[in-house]
Amino acid sequence: MSESYNQQNPQNSGQNYGSYSAPSEQPYAQNYNQPYGQVAVNPEGQKHAQNAMIFGILSIVIAGLGVVFGPLALSQVRKAESYGAEATVGKVTGWIGLVLGILSLLFIIAYIVFIVVLVSATSTSSAY
Repeated sequence: MSESYNQQNPQNSGQNYGSYSAPSEQPYAQNYNQPYGQVAVNPEGQKHAQNAMIFGILSIVIAGLGVVFGPLALSQVRKAESYGAEATVGKVTGWIGLVLGILSLLFIIAYIVFIVVLVSATSTSSAY
């Protein structure tokens, strides 16, 4: 039976069924350093994306300085995207920090105006 099988399939003739021979050529080059489906990104873009994330987080944590760190995060996002890197976290946290920074500055200004009005109203009402 094995002779008739080998005659029908000449590529298998002379092979032992228990042995394994590795193929001489690999049809597809495998890159084990990179996960499937992801594109290689320039390290410079990754650096800018990481800086954008750090500045974005700082702009949220230190809400009073969100006006400073928010735009820094957004500028790093633009640089990262110009290199082809995605910087979604930096973009979102940068905008949130910028809005929180503006709101905190408005609150501080309103508080100062309230204190000034309160002090001036108290000083004019006590003088008869």
